[in-house]
Amino acid sequence: LVTGRPDRLFLPPGGRVWFVEFKAPLGRVSKRQRAVHAQLMALGFAVDIVRHREAFEWYVNERLQGRDGVL
Repeated sequence: LVTGRPDRLFLPPGGRVWFVEFKAPLGRVSKRQRAVHAQLMALGFAVDIVRHREAFEWYVNERLQGRDGVL
């Protein structure tokens, strides 16, 4: 395991890659997580933090419609 990596990696059709970090509404992103997220973003990947179930459903719908960087 790699500490700090996002909780989920989604591979929807079309060769896209989504990294998602799930946090409780008041949960904090650790220093290590911020560093790993920054590395992924420097490579051109989007890393999103989702704090509510409803936000995740919205996030997936937005991403599937091709809207990146929505959160």
